[in-house]
Amino acid sequence: MFCNTLSAWSRDAKPIASMVKHPFKIHVWGAISVKGKIGMHMFIENLDRNLYRQILNEHLYDNANAMHDRRWVFQQDNDLKHTFRDVKSDLKIHLPGRVLSWPSYNPHRSKLVK
Repeated sequence: MFCNTLSAWSRDAKPIASMVKHPFKIHVWGAISVKGKIGMHMFIENLDRNLYRQILNEHLYDNANAMHDRRWVFQQDNDLKHTFRDVKSDLKIHLPGRVLSWPSYNPHRSKLVK
């Protein structure tokens, strides 16, 4: 990792603190229902459509179907990664008619932003 060093004026001009320039990050994808946790996946890379498809295949489809006997709806926002053609195709195959889209955050649609 890269470090920046903060200095202050002093007689010996020693650095006073080190600061990590790019801190470590962890992302978590999770699915929950009224019956409990369906799946969780932690990752450090940036989420793209291929990783999203992998996560859905490994953690959502089988777990949710086993927990809910195929009587459930999957809700996600319209983030770009969720709307790629191959992701939508997978969802249509595994969850026909059971995907509920939710608008992505948009400050122009938010009533809280003035």
